[in-house]
Amino acid sequence: ERVVASATPSEETGPALKDAIDGFLKEHAPTLRDKTLREYDQTFRLAQDHWGVDCLVTSIDKASARDFKDFLLKLPTNMTQRFAGRTLQQAVEECEAAGLPTISAKTINKKISNVSTLFNWLVDQGYVEANPFSGLTVKEPPSRSLRDPFTADHLKKIFSNGAFSDGHQSRSTGASWQILENFWLPLIALHTGMRLGEVAGLQAQDLRQVHGVWIFDVHEHGGKQLKTASSKRQVPIHEALIKLGLLNY
Repeated sequence: ERVVASATPSEETGPALKDAIDGFLKEHAPTLRDKTLREYDQTFRLAQDHWGVDCLVTSIDKASARDFKDFLLKLPTNMTQRFAGRTLQQAVEECEAAGLPTISAKTINKKISNVSTLFNWLVDQGYVEANPFSGLTVKEPPSRSLRDPFTADHLKKIFSNGAFSDGHQSRSTGASWQILENFWLPLIALHTGMRLGEVAGLQAQDLRQVHGVWIFDVHEHGGKQLKTASSKRQVPIHEALIKLGLLNY
């Protein structure tokens, strides 16, 4: 059962969940990336909907943590779009009744990790004695089963259709942005192995010469952020891309 406290928390009982979250975010928000902050916000809204904003953090024990994990296991994918206007419980019930897909184990573990980080902070602040979410994860399927590589035949089919069937027209200045992006982004990914976000984030200034060799300069600048520190690198531009006219584009 969900635990909802109606009494105003005192120093002896510890802060309410909403106050704890506000304190955590006030301290950590300045150092968090926008994407990370959004993920925390989404998770914390789920936690407050589940337990109630006035629930005392000291009342959330291991059983409560397991209950939250079980609750996440039932959450439908694309919940806000698919179940607009419904409560969480209504969305879960409709999802179960219709046999709709639920969020992945990876997403569940990320949300558990976010709440666990909050409780580690509460432990450090002396509000709770232990983190009830410690060690509480869902087993994820092997990544290989989630993302199979394209075969040579697949690649031939992909790059002989659509925007690739008429390369000259796709590279012309009169083509729409969508056609140009559909043409260049997959080709750059094919010849570099760069992440999709890295390719999509490229700007003209990121293509330059180093010792006479044209490269993609993958680095953070402006509002662009890299996934990891090791993602910063220089990737040579394949001769095939140059022959197709990438530098002119």
